[in-house]
Amino acid sequence: MEQELGNATVAISLKTALMFGFYIMSAAYIIFTIVMYYHWNEYSVNARVTSITLITYLVTTVPLIATLGIIALSF
Repeated sequence: MEQELGNATVAISLKTALMFGFYIMSAAYIIFTIVMYYHWNEYSVNARVTSITLITYLVTTVPLIATLGIIALSF
């Protein structure tokens, strides 16, 4: 992928672009998880429902992030 910026040419490989995208997505996932954890703990009424919700969230999203990481690293 090449893009001309004035007189300079910048070349970014597909692997670099995929890894950068994976890192950005991982950072967004971590920030979202921290915010969600805080809100569920601060504003929840039932501790059991909170723990079930957080466990369900982690069980469903961690495999997705791991799969995307494996795909990004395989290029």
